[in-house]
Amino acid sequence: CYLCEANVAKRSKHCRRCNKCVAVFDHHCPWVNTCVGVSNYRYFLGMLAAVFSLNVLQTATAVQGAVSTSTNDDAASRL
Repeated sequence: CYLCEANVAKRSKHCRRCNKCVAVFDHHCPWVNTCVGVSNYRYFLGMLAAVFSLNVLQTATAVQGAVSTSTNDDAASRL
């Protein structure tokens, strides 16, 4: 690398935010405050899967609550 003057693999890139070379550099993630590369790509995808799963669960819970509230209101208005 010409910036850190180290011998690195051909597919490595230098991250300006971390100021280090990262093998198979993908991007610098501000949420986990680190570079996503070959060493932590699996963990980054796991974090994305967990966030996606929690969003699906939250949406399903909100829809269920809205449907439950609307059916309860209809039943109460009929009395």
